[in-house]
Amino acid sequence: MKLRKILTTVRDSLLNIIRHPLITLASVTTVTLMLLLMGVFIVVSLNAGNLVKVVAQQPPVEVWCDAKLTAQQQQDISAYLTADSNVLSFTMLTPEENYEQLKASMGEAQAALDNFDYAKLPYVYQVKLQDPDLADQFVAQIKAFPGVTQVDMAESVMQKLTRIINLVNAGTLLAFAILLVISLFIIANMVRISVFSRAEEINIMKYVGATNAYIRWPYILEGTLIGTVGALISSGLVYAIYQWLYQRVVGGQSSSDLGVLAPRNFVLPLSNLAWIFILVNLALGVLIGAAGSAMSVRKYIKV
Repeated sequence: MKLRKILTTVRDSLLNIIRHPLITLASVTTVTLMLLLMGVFIVVSLNAGNLVKVVAQQPPVEVWCDAKLTAQQQQDISAYLTADSNVLSFTMLTPEENYEQLKASMGEAQAALDNFDYAKLPYVYQVKLQDPDLADQFVAQIKAFPGVTQVDMAESVMQKLTRIINLVNAGTLLAFAILLVISLFIIANMVRISVFSRAEEINIMKYVGATNAYIRWPYILEGTLIGTVGALISSGLVYAIYQWLYQRVVGGQSSSDLGVLAPRNFVLPLSNLAWIFILVNLALGVLIGAAGSAMSVRKYIKV
């Protein structure tokens, strides 16, 4: 008996969809556009976040220390950097190593430094961080160590990129909210039209003892099917567009003068996004379709 009810519910849902092709098309299109736009924003946000992390690591944070840094102070700073989970890696440059780098950077003019006392140059720790959001916290903590005189980092770049990510996230939420309302409205109207067209049939069902659930479920399933179709279409479109762009932006890139900002260094491969994105998209599509139908069916079917 339960199987028969399920089959009847599925049949009624499909019939409702077929009876109103234009409304069905409008509903599927709206859900698809909403999830497509949201998917684009999510992909952009994830890649922007990855870019910020890459930029936070290149160039590294530079911790300048006194030229007379003691062995114990070196050990204390190195031990802290080793233990800090936010530190990806670090290297220490001695005054002599800094002197050699300085000479190399001067090219033909390096002879001017032949008599320079490199012992006056500082010790420098070059630190790569995992999370740029914790950079300020790291700077405050490392400055407290004896012997640390200065901390330099590409703060302005990271702050700008962080602001961009926040704007992208805000835009994602705003676009999602607007399209969500539109989707719910169209799906609700689709259900309303379907209910009105079957008003006499529904009244007969009430009189012969049909339960509330028996009358409502075909409409809820109808919305769920529409949400699922919209989610599958939008997932396929995002997948195809991202794959196409990835191959041209990253796959076809042989060399670049952009350094760390070269797309190959921060654009996430499709394998890192595909399944999670598809599953989330399907869940949202089903939820939107079911919610829109459920709200409408409670309002227009007085049972």
